[in-house]
This record gives sequence, structure tokens and C-alpha cells, in this order.
Amino acid sequence: MPAEWHETLGVSPNASASEINAAWRQKLTRNHPERVAELDPEFQALAEERTKRLNAAREEDRYRRTG
Repeated sequence: MPAEWHETLGVSPNASASEINAAWRQKLTRNHPERVAELDPEFQALAEERTKRLNAAREEDRYRRTG
């Protein structure tokens, strides 16, 4: 992942779980592939890549919290 997980989600490294979930939901809603389904394939691919990065960042945080 090119950016740190917290940079991808737009939160501080010591953000609470609720702050992280809220940021993830907000960014996922904005970048979800279904929102650009009617646009060109390159926009769809970009939305899919952003969604994957957001999900990976959230999973990295979960792993970090659980050890």
C-alpha cells in the first residue's frame, strides 16, 4: 500500500475505532464502484482500486488493533 493506512482513511494514527469506521464509510460511499457504473471503464477501474485501498487500510487497522 503506497500510503499509510491512516493517510488513506484521512484519520490520525491514534484515531478511535468509531472515527476510523466513520471515515471508511464516508470515503467508501464516495468512491464505491456502483456510483460510477454508468461512466467509462477507466472510472470504474479507478473506483475499484480506491475501494480496494480503503478496505486494505481498514483491515490493516483491525490487524494492528488485535495484534
